[in-house]
Amino acid sequence: MFGKKKKQYQPRFVTVIGAGTVMQGDVQFRDGLHIEGEVQGNVLADPADPHATLVVALTGRIRGNIQVPNVVLYGQVQGDVFATDSLVLKAAVKVEGNLHYSFLDMTAGAEVNGQLLRDQSDKLEASAQKLSGPGASIPPLEHS
Repeated sequence: MFGKKKKQYQPRFVTVIGAGTVMQGDVQFRDGLHIEGEVQGNVLADPADPHATLVVALTGRIRGNIQVPNVVLYGQVQGDVFATDSLVLKAAVKVEGNLHYSFLDMTAGAEVNGQLLRDQSDKLEASAQKLSGPGASIPPLEHS
């Protein structure tokens, strides 16, 4: 009646950091990453994967910056978030840091101690490039 529905991309969650696991250092991934444990470092998606998705479960915690196109947060984040596509904040989330996004879905009860910054894609990519651009400590993923 109102036209065709846009087919929504469903990420494959090929990597899981389980509850009780603590990872120290930066994490770079493709497809989907589900965190139930703790990451003490930056979480970055492969820049060549525009559909990459990060889900931080209720028990999950990240102490570092996030640079991922699609981010869904239930748990805790201490750091800035750069979501070039969508950012979803669920009711129990606690974030200490600035949120840079193109699309935001925030549920009542979500706690954010920082700025909500809606960016156009060119500004957002330039801001996020500081994390993975020249001079950054994280090398890009090699493609096979």
